[in-house]
Order: sequence, then C-alpha cells, then structure tokens
Amino acid sequence: MSRACRPALGAAIAFRELGGVSSDGRRGSAGWSWTCRRRTGRQACEASGGDGSLGRKPVYRGLPLSVIPSPQLAWEVGKSSAPQRCPSRGIMSRPLWATPPLVWEISAGAAMMEIMRDVIAQTSRRLTLRVLGEFPAEPLKRQDDVIEQFKADLRALRLPDVPSGRLRVSLRRRSELRKVRQLISFMVRRYLLAFIVIISVIGVPLKLLNVKPSEGREGVGGGPGAYRLTERGEEVINVVSVVGLWVIVIPMLLLILAFALRSLFRELGNLRVTLRYTLVMQIAATISACARAHRAGGERVTGEMRSVSKKLARVLRGIERAHRTRRMIPRHSHRRKALKAHERLVVGALRRSEAALDTRSRDGLADLSALLITIAERYTEGRVGALLDDGNLEGVTPEPSRELLRWLTSLALSVFAITTITLLDLPTGVESPIITGAGLLVVGLLYGPSARRAADILELGRGGTQ
Repeated sequence: MSRACRPALGAAIAFRELGGVSSDGRRGSAGWSWTCRRRTGRQACEASGGDGSLGRKPVYRGLPLSVIPSPQLAWEVGKSSAPQRCPSRGIMSRPLWATPPLVWEISAGAAMMEIMRDVIAQTSRRLTLRVLGEFPAEPLKRQDDVIEQFKADLRALRLPDVPSGRLRVSLRRRSELRKVRQLISFMVRRYLLAFIVIISVIGVPLKLLNVKPSEGREGVGGGPGAYRLTERGEEVINVVSVVGLWVIVIPMLLLILAFALRSLFRELGNLRVTLRYTLVMQIAATISACARAHRAGGERVTGEMRSVSKKLARVLRGIERAHRTRRMIPRHSHRRKALKAHERLVVGALRRSEAALDTRSRDGLADLSALLITIAERYTEGRVGALLDDGNLEGVTPEPSRELLRWLTSLALSVFAITTITLLDLPTGVESPIITGAGLLVVGLLYGPSARRAADILELGRGGTQ
C-alpha cells in the first residue's frame, strides 16, 4: 500500500486513523497507528505494527504526549514498519471540512496551548508591573545601556559625563515607545486566540457526529478521500455554529475589544508623555554622531560628519516646535510669540556652531555637543524660553520661520493636484488613491524628513543610540 503523507495543522499527532483512506483509494486498517518524530535536517515518520500499539510514544520535553505543538512535524500512514522519509512535497490534500474530526480537535488544542502560553506570559508580566511594582530585568538593562552609551559619548568628546536626573529619566522614556508595538503584537495574538476558539466550537462536534467518506467522489489530492457530513450532521453543525457564535464568540470578542481599547488609551497616554522628550532623544542621537566623528579617522570622518549634519537638522526642527511639544503653555497664549523668537535664536546659534565644523572639526564637535547638552538640560527642566544663555546668543541672526510658507505652498500644490486629477476623468476606484498619493508626495517634497517624523521616533525607540 502506498503511503499518504499530510502536513500537520499546527501539531504533530499520534493516533490511529478511523476509516482512513490511502492515496491510491484502498482503505487502511483501523488497527494501524503511527508516530512521528523530528530529526535534524529532515522529517522522519515511522509506522508501527498492526496490533494497534504505538511503536514509540511521542515525547515533548521529556514528557510522553499525544500532542506535540510543533508545526514542522508530519505523519505518515503505511504498513511498512521500517522508518521511511516523508517527502517534502508528498501531500495528499483534502477539503477543509473533510479533515478527520480528531485532527480538528488536536490542531485547535495545540494552537490554543501555544497562544495561551504567550497570553499568560504577557499577562504575568503586566501583573508584575502593576501588583508588585517591579520591572523586568531586560528593559531595565536596555535603559541602563542607553545611559552608559550616552556617558561614553560625552567622555569621548571630553565633556562632563554626569547628566542630570531629569535628563536620565527622559532618556529612559525611550522604552515607552516599545510598549506600543508590544501592545499591538499582544492584541493580534488575542484575536488569533478568538479565531481558534471559533474553529474549536465548529470543529469539535465533527467528532461526535456521523462523519463518513463520500462514495464516488474524488478527493482533491486523488482517490476517494473526501469526507462529507450526513444531513443530520449538517443541521447540528448549523445549530452549534449559531449558538457558539452568539454565546461564546461574540461576547469574547467584545471583552477583547474592551480590553484592547482600555489598554490602548492607557498606552497612548504614556506615549504622549514620551513624545514630549523626543527632542532629548534626537539630541542624544546627534551627540552620539559627534562622538563617532570625533573618534573616526581617515576617510571615515567624511561619512560621520555628514551624519552629524543630518541628525542636527532633525534637532533644529524639534527646537522650532519646542514650545508645542513641551506642552507647558496654552495653545493660544501670548507667551508663544516670545518663545518662538527665542527658538529661532537658538537655531541660529546651532547653525553658527555647525559652520565652525568646516574650520576646526574636532573642537567644533565638542562645542556643538556642549550646546546640545545645555539645550537638553534646559528643555527637561521646562525652561523653553532659556534653552541657551544670552552669551551664546550674542551676534546671532534669528532664523526666519518658514513653517507658514511651507504650509501655504503645500496647500496650493495639493489643491492644484486634486483639480488636475479630477479633470482627467479617471475611474472612481483609481482616482482616490492617486489623490492621496499626490498629497503625500507634495508633503514629502516640501517637508522632507519632517514628513517621516513618526518613523524617526520609532527608529529611535528600537533601543541604543545610533
């Protein structure tokens, strides 16, 4: 009898097939059973004798199990007792509903085991944070590494390597940016768990119903291997599906949605606080670039100096928005005008210090970093109107604010693009994406890297100062 190999649906199983049919159409004996084991570099399947006893019991982490949650194992049905290699493409396909009922139950159970283990790990971590007031060692280690790297950069530039407490706290805020990605991943796994529950609710009754092979029908992979339900089975499945949908699935999805919204709003609040210190993170990245340029030798200096200018440009744009990002004054306060004037002076002072890099590169890097450290310290203290002392601003020409001009230009170009695309009389389904793409293109051309501010923040949030 030819063997029939199928890939496991999320699990490697060891059981005897009930009324199984091989790929050549001959029915296998109900007494035949098989086990699977994983070998390095390939998949090996073993068929055991016809007395119904398993030749080897599957073992997972030293424990005999009938379900091994590993998607890389397969099983094989056959009468040969010698080990046989499962061909990588020797797959006999059957319709989804034709899968033997025990496969549904075991596959759903194995997948739920994996997801529940992840959910329990995430939940226990959050309970540790909230109940015990403790923090995992790994995030703390990453935060300490950021602080140590920042101190090393200051020592390389021969600057005092003792940042203030506020500055250290703002640098540690970088870990908050990772929580958003972790929350998204966590909720995706929970929705996947709900999907597995749906499969279980619908699939488990298959084992209890009269499932029999269809006669005279060809399976997808060849041979009359397709299964079908009886009329009574189909009626029961419909009832179970509707009841399970309204009693189990929908309430669970509502609970998950409520938990997701609650967690999302809480994390967004933390993220909003973290974004206040984006300027500090950008300054830390610029100081790190200055330290690398200071240590570099030969032709590597060229690339490192260019990196300093690119990162400094982001800092300058952040300084122009400091009165908004620090969120210490109302939106329409009369104090904003004085703060904007001071910010333009600070930007001019930094540009003057950057120009000095062309004449004295190493000393200029240290002077630029000293100014950046002062700005970061004052910003964390909330002194947005005194980011630099008056002595550092003497003889500085204020940088003109081009934000209004850019906004008006982008608005005019966007209106022109929308009007032009509308006059082309394109299909409705194509017109909307083109208009959206044109608007994004206009914003990207005018604002440059500022249009990718969110991507820059996430890049900084990956940890480590670049």
